[in-house]
Amino acid sequence: MGILSLFILMSMVFLVIYYVIFYFSSKVSFLRKRQRKVAEERLFKKLPLFSIALLMERREYKKALEKIEVMLATDPLNATLHHLKINCYYHLGNFERALLLCNNALSLPLKDQPSFAAKKADIFIETKRYEEAHSLLTKELEKHPLHPRLLIVKARLDVLKGKEEEALENLKKVLEKDRSFEIAIRSVKEFERKGFVERL
Repeated sequence: MGILSLFILMSMVFLVIYYVIFYFSSKVSFLRKRQRKVAEERLFKKLPLFSIALLMERREYKKALEKIEVMLATDPLNATLHHLKINCYYHLGNFERALLLCNNALSLPLKDQPSFAAKKADIFIETKRYEEAHSLLTKELEKHPLHPRLLIVKARLDVLKGKEEEALENLKKVLEKDRSFEIAIRSVKEFERKGFVERL
């Protein structure tokens, strides 16, 4: 057998091995995706909100939105679902849609309306509409002076305006009322940069 024939034979063997490996790895990948989808569906049936939270944690916001819409179809006045939907669009960077959903939520008889106002102000801040945020927060804090989410967003705005001491005071009020809000405080990038969490 000549060198050329041996080379051709070895090339064919390598091609067959490559094809077999590629075929089985794509099959395994397909089966894993299918198993994951089945597991997600089971989890959604048993623990729907936990399932949505997991999708959002993995930044799969479009998938989360599909699940939220399914749930809202049967429970249209569920405040938690409205918050999750707004947050999905917020994280997708679709601030106009998130703002529209905040306005819709504020027109519905949902629980904890000040939280929706706080999210609306947060969107104003994210889109650099600081005066609108200030106006909304001032109005809402007159009615709900110790609402934690309003105070956190107000503190964020104060940091951006250079009023750090005022921001710290508001964050201290939040934590005096409920330490669980420390997670929300830690998630605000302006507070992280200023080292606020360590000073609270």
